[in-house]
Amino acid sequence: MRFILTLVIIIIAVAGAQLYFPWWSMVIACYVIGGLSGMRAWGSFISAFLAVFLLWGGYALYLSQDSTLPMKMASVFNNLDATFGESSTYVLVLATALMGALLGGMASMTGSLGRNMFRSRSPNVEQVESV
Repeated sequence: MRFILTLVIIIIAVAGAQLYFPWWSMVIACYVIGGLSGMRAWGSFISAFLAVFLLWGGYALYLSQDSTLPMKMASVFNNLDATFGESSTYVLVLATALMGALLGGMASMTGSLGRNMFRSRSPNVEQVESV
């Protein structure tokens, strides 16, 4: 349940942040939510990865519909259009979604690990007895 809730919160926060701030504002949003979510590092990474992948991939796919720009961009990237043909648009959408997802996942994982770093730990009984 916490995983799905975190996923939805990240999608809303990243979409809202990117309406008013630059593209890298999603990294800050993922970092803060990863630190506040209380999830373990890998769970935090996967939830942010999926959230940003769906958001950026969906938005890139929406922008590429009925546009010639993705095909022109594919020709710029070392003749990507010659290699993949008509599906080069989807390769660019996938690359965009993967780059954003990796950044968001790593930011959320860093936030989660940062929260764990400052958490107080109770001493082991063995350490107390040896003193």
